[in-house]
Amino acid sequence: ELLAARAQVKFLQAQINPHFQFNILAMLSVKAKLAGNEDLYRSLKAFSKLIQGKIFRDKEIKIPLSSEMELVDFYLFLQKGRYQDKISYHIRYGSEDVKDCLIPRLLIEPLVENAVSHGLEPKSGPGTVSIEIFEKDARLHIIVADDGVGYAENQEREGEKEGHTATGIANTRRLLKILYHDAFEMNISGRRDEGTRVEVILPIEKEGSHV
Repeated sequence: ELLAARAQVKFLQAQINPHFQFNILAMLSVKAKLAGNEDLYRSLKAFSKLIQGKIFRDKEIKIPLSSEMELVDFYLFLQKGRYQDKISYHIRYGSEDVKDCLIPRLLIEPLVENAVSHGLEPKSGPGTVSIEIFEKDARLHIIVADDGVGYAENQEREGEKEGHTATGIANTRRLLKILYHDAFEMNISGRRDEGTRVEVILPIEKEGSHV
């Protein structure tokens, strides 16, 4: 009973803390808006939405691709504001229909974050992240590519710390294995100083369908 009570307290505390953080962010964003600082207002709002998507949707296993891409947009907006011309990005959809597909929550955003943090940030000059999402042969293809410092093909296996972090990619692969068993593909390619390309291929799944 004591352990159960402690677990319940921790759960309640975990719920309270994010609400407090959002209240502070809301207050700061309002102050920025009133002060006429539109850039700061937009940045605070984007940060609030990004954190909200990561924390308060944690009970949702799969969400519409459009919802996931909102998080990607918020993240890239913040990084663009931070690095200015050093980072640029392109997002391309094969069709509007792909936005209705269900995908695991926080599948694409961590891949994009990985590309920026471990591909573009260490690069001396400007770099670009490209995201392409399309349907082909009744499967959903998600490609996240960057022209950053590159990824050693043996890195994920050996767990090297250079270049793209192996941990995030390995965690994503484990998540997909649990959800899709053998009905998915995750392919990584790249060379040092030339960039990295990650492609995830999933079964098409929409509301009302089951995989």
